[in-house]
Amino acid sequence: MPSTPETQARERTALARERSGLAFVVIGALMATHTHAWLGVAAALLVIAGGLRAGTPRGLAAVTVLAAVCAAIIVLA
Repeated sequence: MPSTPETQARERTALARERSGLAFVVIGALMATHTHAWLGVAAALLVIAGGLRAGTPRGLAAVTVLAAVCAAIIVLA
């Protein structure tokens, strides 16, 4: 039995949230492993927590900007 468009949309949304959460965990892990200072670890934890917490596209965009800013600070520091 084929699923309805509403069910397909929910499935795609759930899969996108799962992938974005995984992506932010990977980004945070890379930040933590490429810097040994407290700044990198703190930035990584902040990015991971924000990425796992964001549920809306606007929230994901905000966390993406946060990740970019943290990465830039780590590179420049």
